Amino acid sequence: MKSNPRRKAARRPKNRTATCYACPGGAFGAFSSGLLVGWTEKGDRPTFDVVTGISTGALIAPFAFLGPKYDSLLKQFYTSVENKDIYKIRPLWAVVGESFADNAPLAAKIDEVLTPETMQDLAAAHSQGRRLYIGTTEAEGKQFIVWDIGAMAARNGPGDRALIAKVLLASTAAPGLVPSTKIDVAIDGVCHTERHVDGGVSQSLFFRPP
Repeated sequence: MKSNPRRKAARRPKNRTATCYACPGGAFGAFSSGLLVGWTEKGDRPTFDVVTGISTGALIAPFAFLGPKYDSLLKQFYTSVENKDIYKIRPLWAVVGESFADNAPLAAKIDEVLTPETMQDLAAAHSQGRRLYIGTTEAEGKQFIVWDIGAMAARNGPGDRALIAKVLLASTAAPGLVPSTKIDVAIDGVCHTERHVDGGVSQSLFFRPP
């Protein structure tokens, strides 16, 4: 059981102007990935102090946050990944459950990306005062939730990598298509198991200043 990793206060070095980037969901996701790669090729892509991601943008946000080093993975996600790599149709699930598809293939893809090196890079960026925020929707209350991904990586607890993977998966979980993601949190000392779905249910994108 983890303590609540949400809504962490961000800090950055003094006398710096923050550079922020918001990764939207929906059809704009693929556009955003192309924009980032093109920006790198142009040669003046900045190191973002704050990156936010929601829905499909939640998958782009870590790459945007970590910089050009991860452009090859970003390209792979949006040029070679097919529907079968994201979900599998399970018609009978709709009869007894909340969805008719299984997003286990996408969960496996996210697991592949969250390597020890990636976790170290996330933690290092967080220690520099930079922030990566991902948005999900708590299904029961329809509440928009912001997760501080860098804080989780920097904490480096035994379940933090799995928690990050769940948050990324949850933010892309379109209700009805794929199942919600169950996340255990402790709020005010009380343990809860929440169901989280696509952050786009609440907002199409969001901005969180440093």
